[in-house]
Amino acid sequence: MTVKDAILDGLRYDQWANDLWDKTLLEWSNPRANETRGHMTNAKRIWLERMTGEPHDVREIELDARYIAFVLESDLAHELEYRNLRGDTFRQPLHQILRHVVFHGQYHRGQLRALAEEDGIVWPETDMIAFFRAA
Repeated sequence: MTVKDAILDGLRYDQWANDLWDKTLLEWSNPRANETRGHMTNAKRIWLERMTGEPHDVREIELDARYIAFVLESDLAHELEYRNLRGDTFRQPLHQILRHVVFHGQYHRGQLRALAEEDGIVWPETDMIAFFRAA
């Protein structure tokens, strides 16, 4: 398996897991959970805009498709210079940034699970191993 294959698996997993949480959020009213989920999408959008230099003001399903297309046509060893939201400049290979995007979503899904547990909501099983089992 190549790094590109692993990143594509990660992005597909991220999409799958977010879809499961979105179904849960349709039936669960929790402002913090909705804010967290919105943050996850906005962060994905910001990272893709940094990597492509283009705006991506689209629904998340289209955003996910654009990520896959970007990975398929990119040299993931290419180093990207970018500014964070504070204006600090960094330079990192695309493969590191893309792995960050996947793990960022995983981190926040953990927060969603904690919020669901507090509210007594049954949460979806979104561990990566469950994704691989479902495939």
